[in-house]
This record gives sequence, structure tokens and C-alpha cells, in this order.
Amino acid sequence: RTATAPMGTAWSEHRALLRELHTEPRFRAPMKALCVASFGAALHAPVSTFFYLGLGATDRDIGLFGALTSVSSVLLAPVYGTAADRRGHFPVFTAALVLCTVGCAVRGAATNVSALYAGAVVLGLGGGQLFTVGISYLSAHGDTTPSASERRGSVLLSGFLAQTAALRLAGKALFPLLDGALAWVHPGLFSRDLTRWRAEMGICTAFCLYGLAALALDAAPMRAADAARRKDPTAAGPQVPPEAPVRDDGTADVVPFALAMVVLLFQSTGGTIAVVLWPLFCRDAFGWSAPEYAWLTFGASAASISAVAAYPALEARWGACPIGAAACGAAASATLLAFRRDGGGGAA
Repeated sequence: RTATAPMGTAWSEHRALLRELHTEPRFRAPMKALCVASFGAALHAPVSTFFYLGLGATDRDIGLFGALTSVSSVLLAPVYGTAADRRGHFPVFTAALVLCTVGCAVRGAATNVSALYAGAVVLGLGGGQLFTVGISYLSAHGDTTPSASERRGSVLLSGFLAQTAALRLAGKALFPLLDGALAWVHPGLFSRDLTRWRAEMGICTAFCLYGLAALALDAAPMRAADAARRKDPTAAGPQVPPEAPVRDDGTADVVPFALAMVVLLFQSTGGTIAVVLWPLFCRDAFGWSAPEYAWLTFGASAASISAVAAYPALEARWGACPIGAAACGAAASATLLAFRRDGGGGAA
């Protein structure tokens, strides 16, 4: 690649996408649902592990919660994808959001470890697919947005990810304020950590319900987009991007796709393990609880937003493969350094 894209251009693209994704009728309802889900999940993210520990979950249980959700998401992804192709994205996206709502409610109301396992299973059945189906919908219908260009795919998805990451950043930044506000509003009821954490875990359900209401009240454009795509599969753009690798017979080369899936599998596995270990490591090594851990997740989200927002410019200059390899290498190196055993703390 020889083209370059200044950072100012990248930020301009993101501002344009912010307007498009929230005003374009086809995207308006699913974007509302995805945005509130991102914000709601971030509000309780710093306290989730400590809530589990408060109910008697062991470190092994916490790891299994994440594994159940991840494995269910992986196994059901082809099912959701096939259903979206045959029935449209709207009913599949709605089903995922309903299951996400139920899973959050079960987890927030849990009084024992068994209920936490049930919540993890339900979240894996639907909540884990919410963003997968949402990204699939945006990709399928995004070629006709006003900003469509030869780089529309990477710009559209990086814009969506940057926006949801910004909401997660806001949610994590507001967690200490929420935690303190609950204790201030009702010192007697919320003086116990577990009671306060349960209220914070349950807030996610309210955001999911708002997303369901947004879908129900503004369903027509999304349904119409699904109907148009089923009638003419090429209406939303080419099924195989022009830059996709092809064989001599003109069909897509599946080898690069398979390699990308292997890389994503390892990346997802490593990311899930790190997410489980981080709060436990901070608890054991530094004696941290939810408020302190919230600031760590806030910093991680801030770095993530910067990286995602800069991706289109970096991809245009150096290409997707070098940027992806560099990102994976940086993540692996940082994780090895962070979880090393040192003289003053615990071990990974």
C-alpha cells in the first residue's frame, strides 16, 4: 500500500460515521441497543469478579464462568450466522439481546454459585453473540452508506468499535461515582459491599431492556433492510470484497481465512484468560478491590479507543497484516511482563 491517511482524516471519518450510524434508519435501532449494552456492561465490569468471590465462587469457578460463555459463543456462532442469512438479522439480533437480558438478570439476582453458572450459560447462548450479529449486520448493509469507499469496511467497523469502546470507557470511569453514590443514597442498605455490588450488577439488565424497547419501537427500517437483502443478496454490496484473495478459478481462497481464524482463536483464548486473571492478580498482589480495579480497566479502555480510532490510518499506510501482527506481538509482550513474578508481588 502506498496511500497514507493523516490522523486528522481518520478522526473526520469517525465523526462522520458517528452521525451516520446513529441517524441512518437501518442502523439507528441496533446501534442504540449495542451502545447501551456496551455502557451497561462497562458499569459493572470492575465489580464482576469481586461479586463472584462474595458469593463464594473460587478462582476456578470464575475461570469456568468465562470459559462457558466463550465456548457457547464459539459453538453457536455458525448457528446464529445461518439463521441471520435465512431469517434476517433482526429476529436473530433480537433473540441475542433477549438472552443477554435474561442472563444479566439471572447473574445479578444470583445468591449462590450455581445461579452464577446458569447466568454464564444463558449469556453464552445469546449475550456472547450480540456484537457478532451486530457487526455482521453493519458489514452486510454498510456498503451503501454515504461514506462508502474502497476502505469502507475497515473504516465502518473501526468507527463502530471506537464508539462502543468510548462508551465502555465512560462506564468504567463512572463506576467509582456510582459505587459512592449508592453508599451515599442509602448508607444502611448499601453499606455492605455484596449488596452494593449486586445492585451494580443488576443495572446492566435495565440497559438491555432499553435496547429491546429501541428495537421494538424502530424495527421497520431494519426489517426492510433484511427483506431487501433476501430479495437481492447483492443489494448491500459485493459478497466477496475486491481485495479478497482468489484462486485461478476465480473463487475465494480459504487459506488466508483459515489462518485468520486460527489467529483469532488464540487471541480470543489469551484475551479471555487475561480478563479472568487480571482482577485476581490485582487482588492477590496489591490487595485491590473493585474501586481500584475500575481505574485499571479505565486506562485499558482509553488505550483501546486510541488504537481502534487510529487503525484506518495505520492500515492505509502499512497494511492490515503488519498492523495485526504488531498488535498481537505487543499484547503478548505486555501480558508476559505484567504477569511476571517479581520480588514484591504475587505470581500469575
